[in-house]
Amino acid sequence: MRQLARRPPPAVRHVITHRAAFAAVALTALIAATFTAAAVSFFGAVTTIAARGELSGRAGSAIVVTANVARDQVRPASALVAATIDGPAPGLRAALSVSLQSGILKFSGRRAAATQLISLPGLASQIAVLSGNCRGGGQDPIPACVPETAARVLGLATGDRLTLRDTETGATVRVLITGIFRPTRPDSAYWMLDPIGVGGIQRFNGSFAAGPLIVSPAAAGGHFVIRSATWLGLPDFNRLRTTGLTTVASELTNRMNALPNSAVLSGANVISGLPDELTALATALIVARTQLLASLLTLLVVAGATLSLAVRLLAQRREA
Repeated sequence: MRQLARRPPPAVRHVITHRAAFAAVALTALIAATFTAAAVSFFGAVTTIAARGELSGRAGSAIVVTANVARDQVRPASALVAATIDGPAPGLRAALSVSLQSGILKFSGRRAAATQLISLPGLASQIAVLSGNCRGGGQDPIPACVPETAARVLGLATGDRLTLRDTETGATVRVLITGIFRPTRPDSAYWMLDPIGVGGIQRFNGSFAAGPLIVSPAAAGGHFVIRSATWLGLPDFNRLRTTGLTTVASELTNRMNALPNSAVLSGANVISGLPDELTALATALIVARTQLLASLLTLLVVAGATLSLAVRLLAQRREA
């Protein structure tokens, strides 16, 4: 009687008899479910990080806007450029820098040479000072720094005093060369703010422009006439989602194409490879997701075959 009382129910005894088969089924289902969930989660995290890193590491991701603007137009123009970059996606935000630029200035006594005065924000972190200093200021004469290449071509040295003449108005600007520098990272997107370029020399029609002479934002506030400006938008992709990239690219393209037709930035020149990069990235993600799906389907087929064999084994044991 005690032995009968201790015996488990028939259903339980049936399961115990086929415990190997049930263990195989349970283990197969557990492994398939766990691996599938882990693969999907891992793939989502890795592709997001990879996509953000890929976009952040490309100079083509920068958005550069150049336009002829007066001093009183700089603030509304900056707001419009910021709205253009930040608008297409909630996670697409950009650090916006602006360079204010004079017109073409001629050197007294040097008929073939011309230059520009421009302001560059955060210059100290981008250069190595070779002589003097590049602290800038807003006094008269205007303190300015010059790249070493341009200084060599123009024969400039620290302490030189220059008188420059605006080719449009004839107004003169007095400048004091306070320092000579070399860019520490000439390939940085930062130097897209420089209209002459990192090389420091542009040749055209038998003459050349060298420089520019870089002044502080305080000097650009009223010590020379502002003719143009360049905005550099460096998007922060740390919060950008990897879904809907094609839509973001299309919206960004439409917004950038609308800038030259705006009242504030009429005729602006907009340069960026970001829309194309977003579209290419969206295509790459589709291919990667397809490959992952194929791998998961293979796993599910193997798991299904294993479960089918286990069911057949149970059926055969039951018939026996």
